[in-house]
Amino acid sequence: MKLSLLSALLTLPVSVFAAELLIPEAITYCGGTNCKVNQHYDEYGVINNINYRFSHYDASGGLDGVEGGLALGHSFARWTTRCDKDAMTDVVSCFAMKDDLFVIYSPKVGYVISVGTEHFPRSTSFIRVDENKPVESGKSGVFDAKLTQVILEQFKTGKVVKTRYTRWPHDRYINTETSLYGVEQATLFIKWAAHGGSPP
Repeated sequence: MKLSLLSALLTLPVSVFAAELLIPEAITYCGGTNCKVNQHYDEYGVINNINYRFSHYDASGGLDGVEGGLALGHSFARWTTRCDKDAMTDVVSCFAMKDDLFVIYSPKVGYVISVGTEHFPRSTSFIRVDENKPVESGKSGVFDAKLTQVILEQFKTGKVVKTRYTRWPHDRYINTETSLYGVEQATLFIKWAAHGGSPP
């Protein structure tokens, strides 16, 4: 089933994406009370056995972070996604996050990984995939593009990622262990979304 009955009321080109749907067999749903006026709609589907849902307004949504994670409805069980357009440059960047792990993509920079928020000044962060050697970030918990590629390669075969950062104002470590279930689909999705739904 490509489109729901409610979707027949939509003019699909109002999507922020060039492509109608991420996958042809996806189901769409208009969340507004009057679909002819409120033309923002959500898309639901399954890609490589990972359930996803996102808005065609700003790509906010999520993908399974554990098996059946979207249905559970808890933040720890899914990858949360969103895109933003820079007010000055109009450059679109998108991110997928789970626990303290952020994977960010913009067409200008490519992928960048960040750990945590509200970092203690001049502190660094660490990522360790399975039993691999820990990787240390630059300042404020951000891993540059080169280190990010190393980490993303480890994600491809990894099962679990451990993260550590120092949070303001307490100057103490925050340690988190996160399942990498669905990370490949999440990283591919944000790239697709940042390119406006067209192949980059």
